[in-house]
Parts: sequence; C-alpha cells; structure tokens
Amino acid sequence: MVIRRSMMLTMAACLTTSCATVSTTSMQYVGSPGQSPTDPARVQILTTMPAHPHERLGEIALTASTQPAATVSNLEGKLREKAGRLGADAVVIVSDSLQPIGAYAWGWWADRTVYPVTGRRLVGVAIKYR
Repeated sequence: MVIRRSMMLTMAACLTTSCATVSTTSMQYVGSPGQSPTDPARVQILTTMPAHPHERLGEIALTASTQPAATVSNLEGKLREKAGRLGADAVVIVSDSLQPIGAYAWGWWADRTVYPVTGRRLVGVAIKYR
C-alpha cells in the first residue's frame, strides 16, 4: 500500500512538471472599433504587417515556459484564441524573445543562491482587414 501510494505521488509529480505552461493576456486599443468574435481557426499568424488595408485592434502578450518548451502549434493556438476574442482576422508577431520571467531560490537562508527562470515572450498585434 505504501509503495503504491508513493508510486502514484511520483507519477502525479512527473505529469504536473512535464507540461509546458503558457499564459496569455490581451489588451484592446483605446478607440479601436469593437468587433464581434471571429473563428480562431481562421485567424492568420503573420510575421510582417500585410499590405492589405487593416485596422489595429489590440495587443496579445504570451509567456511560455522553456523547460519544457511549448510546441509552436500550442503557442499559435493560444494566439489565435485570444485574437478571435478580439474579432481579429490576423495576428502580426512584433516580438519573439527569451527573457527572465521569474526566479527561484535554493539553499539555506545563510547560503542561498537565486537562479533566474527564463521564458519565451511573444507579443502580437491583432488586426482586422477592411
């Protein structure tokens, strides 16, 4: 019984630590027209501003863990979901970088070491074609 319980706890710990974490926030620009939500599957992911006439609706910020790293399809899905809520037709990635997103301390209070936690940070602009 004790062995079974310890195995279950070990498996639960492995499952919870092996999942990549991704958090997103969105901000609608002041003065941008309110749009009805769009289907996230139809939202395009772009790396440059399109030549088509468009309006900027807002920004989407995404922070993802790097140990383990989230898949590109997972990141794009989160971007599409938030952009769809803003009513966007596309998201233009304006920043994609690795940067410190936190820290953790290890050791006794007298001999403690602080280690930075690095994460992937994406910023995209949600746009609506005219």
